[in-house]
Amino acid sequence: MNQDDILDLVNQLEYEEQDFLDRIFIAPVLPRGSVVALASGLRYVLRVYRVYSPNIYRIQPVNFKTAKIVGTADRTQRELYMRRLPQVNLVLVSAKDDVWYGVQQSVNDNYRIEGLVPMYLVQNGGMFHSVCCRYDGKNFWYDRHDYQRQQYAEELSQNIFQGMTPKQLVGKYLYGEYEAYRYLYDAYLKKLRESKEYRLQQAVEFSGGELVSYVERQSGYTVHMKVNGRKMPPVTVSKDDFTIQSAGFCLSGYDQDFDLTSLVNVWKDGVERNLIYVYGGHDND
Repeated sequence: MNQDDILDLVNQLEYEEQDFLDRIFIAPVLPRGSVVALASGLRYVLRVYRVYSPNIYRIQPVNFKTAKIVGTADRTQRELYMRRLPQVNLVLVSAKDDVWYGVQQSVNDNYRIEGLVPMYLVQNGGMFHSVCCRYDGKNFWYDRHDYQRQQYAEELSQNIFQGMTPKQLVGKYLYGEYEAYRYLYDAYLKKLRESKEYRLQQAVEFSGGELVSYVERQSGYTVHMKVNGRKMPPVTVSKDDFTIQSAGFCLSGYDQDFDLTSLVNVWKDGVERNLIYVYGGHDND
């Protein structure tokens, strides 16, 4: 290679570098995110600054390591970009901080998405909505709704508020719709359990007791407690106002005159005055 060839090569590289810096790219970007740009057979990872919300932007390189936002992609630019990405169908489950999470709609031999994945830019999202997303190799970006499945989303929403279990829905819906229901039903049960436990705990602790555990029965709860470090006999209470159904020790038939909070006080007073004998089965472990 002679000197002229070397100069031509240098000039060509300089031209390509300047051409790269003058280009405008269309790409989705997350806050504190980066984009990958290809030019002249080279791959550049550009850090994009001052991105305050996920969106599809018009981006211009500042140098070969960073880029800046020059505007938001318009509808045509967005659609052209989206068409280049593979489509993935997902079912919406829940949202947090404007980001929806969902599951794969149908099992596919070409790919398998495990668990909940975040989706960005979802519009008019709702539980069990089927949506078409585009995958850029790292993130899922909302493209459009699949309104053909909308009636099933409405059915599932009604089912979950009626307390139907996931087992009752097997075989009636697509894989993703069933998985979305299972996630939401489990969350519903967890919230319900936490609510019951919180109420029981507050009732016991208000008078100085300690809730150890409880078992839900058809008509009430069997509650296991400690007072001053010692176990009380199991107590059975009603579900609505925790009225005592069975105190676990003798109250001369006046069990239902007490609730969970007042019973703890009765127990404490009875033990202190030696009116209740604390036998080994309910003493410290």
